[in-house]
Amino acid sequence: MESALTKGAVTDVPSARGRGTFASASRAPSAGTRDCKRGNVSFDQQAPEVTDIGGPVASAWDRVKNVLRLKPGVFADIAADTSATSQGFVVFAVATAIGNIWLVLLLPVVMAFALAAIAVESLFLMVVSKLFTDTVPGYGAWFRTFLFAAAPGVFSLVPVVGWIIASCYALIIAVLVVRELAQIATVQAVLVLIISVVIPGMLAILLAITVAIPFIPSFLRDLLGW
Repeated sequence: MESALTKGAVTDVPSARGRGTFASASRAPSAGTRDCKRGNVSFDQQAPEVTDIGGPVASAWDRVKNVLRLKPGVFADIAADTSATSQGFVVFAVATAIGNIWLVLLLPVVMAFALAAIAVESLFLMVVSKLFTDTVPGYGAWFRTFLFAAAPGVFSLVPVVGWIIASCYALIIAVLVVRELAQIATVQAVLVLIISVVIPGMLAILLAITVAIPFIPSFLRDLLGW
């Protein structure tokens, strides 16, 4: 007897209680599905996608935990998700406020200075990274990633020891961010970081000297009593 079930054919299958029929079509199980059974009825259910580093629907807290754990891929994930910028501002604001709670009266100034530093740092790192590779993401990717990179600032709440921990954390994260976003070697990422710090430092020194030059003669006269 020829089988009633053929490939792609639709057939009536009696239900478990003999009431009515279920129309079903034979098909190969799709990738990423699992078989579930309820009674005698078998069907495919799509398994939810789970990622270790977050994805576009990851919460800010999940990403902060992965940043603090230095989890591989977390910075590239943040950079690729344009919706993470708002999360980054929240992370930056909370971390900066907690880490500088002792300067509560100057907190607005501290936050403004820190945000400006991130904006400038992101620009320099993006530009200098182009010396080593052509696969450099846009400015927005760098900026929002470094907003999350401010998370270790919470350790600054503890004087001295916390400052050291936060500084070391920030240095390591900066290297990892450059390495993941620019997709370059660790040694090259360190060089990018050094160049990006040296250039702004030299510009700041030159600016300070330029501003101070008009006041030097009068300062020397007062100091030496001329």
